[in-house]
Amino acid sequence: MPNIIIFTTGASGSSVLAGLLGSQGFWLGHQTAKLQFDTYENAELVDLNVQILRKSGYPRRDANDLPPPDVRRIEDLIKTEDLGPYRAFVKECENHRPWLWKDPRLAYTIYFWRHIVDVKSVKFVVITREFDQAYAGLIHSRKVYMSPKQYKQINDNYIKAIDLFFEKMGTRSTVSLTFEDLILFPQRMMQLMNEALETSLSVEALERVYKGKLYKRRYHRVDYFRALGKFIIKKAIGDVERFPRRGV
Repeated sequence: MPNIIIFTTGASGSSVLAGLLGSQGFWLGHQTAKLQFDTYENAELVDLNVQILRKSGYPRRDANDLPPPDVRRIEDLIKTEDLGPYRAFVKECENHRPWLWKDPRLAYTIYFWRHIVDVKSVKFVVITREFDQAYAGLIHSRKVYMSPKQYKQINDNYIKAIDLFFEKMGTRSTVSLTFEDLILFPQRMMQLMNEALETSLSVEALERVYKGKLYKRRYHRVDYFRALGKFIIKKAIGDVERFPRRGV
């Protein structure tokens, strides 16, 4: 099987996809990062991505700021950084191939990694999410409060960085899907990914990873408006910091 990099905007259901692919034997790392759930993200990759962002002058651990990380400054790090730790990490991944990388920060840090990893031999999967579903999950599940306009701009910046990367490389994603594609039409998506990624994914494997119910959206339309209401109330009582916050 080929190595895989998942590009995601964050809060898009990418952890379900990574867990599903991980069940096929893709190496996820010696340790995976945890939030309120298992992200299936290589913990060392996450730490290195945070370093890349910080050394480019971007102060946050995540990439959820306006303006976003500067991909030109990230790519310029290849001229000044000690590449030893990064090459050692890639070598360790290659020792366990096929490997899978998944971290929202990769939408930006890939501009650095592309000079170290043989990206032309990697298959790229892009997963996004319907906006009302993603926003409802952000508020109800993640407990992160921001306006829909801010959240849309942050997501748009991720997609813009990903699209620019493909343009620079003269390639495109091997598979592009939404989380709703995955849970509403699982048989179809398993077939598509199996053909494109040389895997043998099954609906049963998806059911073992996904804690919700297949064949239905996670949130109803009313959940989006409830999420918006929660944000408005939080903002009205002054319980929302200016988002995005710096230095976290």
